[in-house]
Amino acid sequence: YLEPRQTNAPILYMGNNAIARGAIEAGVRVVAGYPGTPSSEILSTIARDARKYGMHVEWSTNEKVAYEVAYGAALSGVRALMTTKHLGINVLSDALLVSAYTGVNGGLVIVTADDIHPFSSQNAEDTRYYARLAKIPCIEPTNVQEAKDMVSDAFSISEELQLPVLFRVTDRICHAKSDATLDEINQLNMPPSFVKDDSRYVMVAPNAQRRVEWLNDQMDKAAALSE
Repeated sequence: YLEPRQTNAPILYMGNNAIARGAIEAGVRVVAGYPGTPSSEILSTIARDARKYGMHVEWSTNEKVAYEVAYGAALSGVRALMTTKHLGINVLSDALLVSAYTGVNGGLVIVTADDIHPFSSQNAEDTRYYARLAKIPCIEPTNVQEAKDMVSDAFSISEELQLPVLFRVTDRICHAKSDATLDEINQLNMPPSFVKDDSRYVMVAPNAQRRVEWLNDQMDKAAALSE
């Protein structure tokens, strides 16, 4: 359940449910993903309330398609979330690295659930290295309450820096259960719009050379924001 029976009362949440609630509280409008343990419950939880809060929620054909759906929404100025497990970051990495150069307009958060043991995967990975490779911020909650609260922070940081933000969790967060206190759901008025700008969105080499300078500047701002 997403709603407590009493106002301001703590509610027992699994970490993935908390991430879903955090995205809804943050006013997410487009959610796309590909199922894979330990990430699957995030999207399926959000999907239950998709019509209630006017969201587009989909399981996509694969992780790259899911990322491009969310990325396209963020380019159009609305908040978007993409969910995957660590192996999916390999699949979407081509689009991710280019999207760091173009930047985004609405907040774009990529939730990656790393199966670090691994319990249900072909390998174990630490996707934080992708954040370093792409030069984008990475946020890591340490408990269920933070898993909810820091989704909103991730969207705010994404919009402030105009960059995708990697939201990295492991199964120890995804499938942990703990009481969490909820906040109000933010119904943001963010009508989608897109302004064509070839120098920003078409990454031929001359444009990419200019945008990498911008990306490096954004990383300096991210470091200051982190401090």
